[in-house]
Formats: sequence, C-alpha cells, structure tokens
Amino acid sequence: MPTIFGISHLLFLFISTALIVIGLMVIKKYVKTKRVENVILISTASVLVFLIILNRISITFWNPDGIDYTELAPMTLCGMTSLLFAISTLAFVKKQNHPVFHFLIYIAIVGGIANNVYPDYIGQASSIFHSRTITGLLHHTVSMFLGMLMIMNGQFKPALKQAHWMPLGLFFYTSLGLFYTQVFSPSPRNTMNIAQPIVPGLYWYILYALAIVAHYLMLYIFEITKKKRGISYDSMEND
Repeated sequence: MPTIFGISHLLFLFISTALIVIGLMVIKKYVKTKRVENVILISTASVLVFLIILNRISITFWNPDGIDYTELAPMTLCGMTSLLFAISTLAFVKKQNHPVFHFLIYIAIVGGIANNVYPDYIGQASSIFHSRTITGLLHHTVSMFLGMLMIMNGQFKPALKQAHWMPLGLFFYTSLGLFYTQVFSPSPRNTMNIAQPIVPGLYWYILYALAIVAHYLMLYIFEITKKKRGISYDSMEND
C-alpha cells in the first residue's frame, strides 16, 4: 500500500519535479516563437482536460463505496481549478495575461505543490498506478507545469492591481460548492471542501482567508522588489 513519503511517492515526486524542470529549461532554450509557445500551451491544456476527465470517471466508477455520479463534477478546489485552467488556456491562448489567470494560476501552482508533497489519497489503492491515484497526481502536476510555463514565457504577469481576482474567484468557488450541495446533495468530500476541511481544523473560511492575505502580501512584496530592481512589465497587463 503506497504511503505519503513512501518509496513510490518519493519516486513520483522526484521524477515529476525533474520532468517539470527539464521541460521548462528545454522550452526556454529552444522555443523562440509565439506560435510554437501557443502550440505547447494548447497541447498541455488538452492533456490536462483529458486527465481531469479520466480522473473524475475513475473516482466515480471505481469508488470503493459504489458508483457515485455526483463525483463526475470536479467539485474540489484542485479539480475545478485544473478544469477551468485548461479550458481558459484553450479559450484565451492568444490573449495574454487574461484576468481569469490572476486567480487560477496561483491555485494551480500552490495546489499542485501541496498535493504532490502531501497527497493524502495516495493510500486509497494497492498501487500508485491505480487510475484514481495516478490521474490525481498527474492532473495536479500538469496544471502546475502549465502555470509555471505561462509565467516563464511572460504570458502571465503577476500584478498587485489584479489581486482582487483571488477573493472573487474564491467567492465563485464557494457559491458553486454551496449550490451543488443544495441541488445534488453529494458526499461531503465533494463540495469545495466546504463540508469537510482539507486537513482537520482548516475549514474553508479559514483557508480562504489565509489564502487571500498571503496572496496580497506576496504580490505586495513582489511589487516592492520589482520597483527596487527597476523591473517593469510592458503594456500587456490588464486594467
């Protein structure tokens, strides 16, 4: 049975991290045109859509408690983020720094790192390659890679004046989770972690408050550092 920080988990963590670093380095060195960058973004986003669909199908039909069709909708923070991030990338691939990314990218990267370091579901099956487990690990990894790629290529530019998209995005997630709960009465684990905290004691309102404060603080520090170093973005930022 796989365990957190067990051999299979550590191997996946090492291999996935190495592939992300190598992939970003190769793209940075050899990709020189916007057309090729867009092809890579579209391809990565398409893979992410496939992985999240496969993940939801696996969770729904290979459920030890029986088939639960409410699991088809990715009503978790990372599941919904992966889906919306992939769709947004496909829809706005030619519109750099679109406002929606000022919410989704942060959740994708932070959620991906947290998941890969501490995947609490890794022991749900006898092998890490069980479809429920491996698709969860992979969609977090690809989502994280996509976010890092957009930052590296300059297709996304962090900005304090865009920080309001974080509380708006979390408000949308909360509203969506509450609506889904009232209409479909899904299992507690399937509602944006509203009914069931990610970790004991870390309820959704505490998590969201901490995320918003950390987000504003990070961007404030980023802006101060940028000004001190004389770094300026071009006119691609959205107002």
